[in-house]
Amino acid sequence: MNFHIGDPVRVKAGVRDPDDPNFDIGGWQGRVTDISHANEPQEPTIGLAWDSLTLKVMPQQSIERYERERLVSSQ
Repeated sequence: MNFHIGDPVRVKAGVRDPDDPNFDIGGWQGRVTDISHANEPQEPTIGLAWDSLTLKVMPQQSIERYERERLVSSQ
């Protein structure tokens, strides 16, 4: 995986939310905001800013959980 800050990304079909494996986030899209290599040699953790199309289809319960668990940033 070779991502850079600002790259556009789309989640592959069938990918589950790492924080809620019961929830499919396939098709969501946005831009890379952060790349953390803290867990080497594992794949890096990628921070994303979801685009307006994704935010429109994102369930309200997900938005509330992301805010509650501070999984959102002010970027």
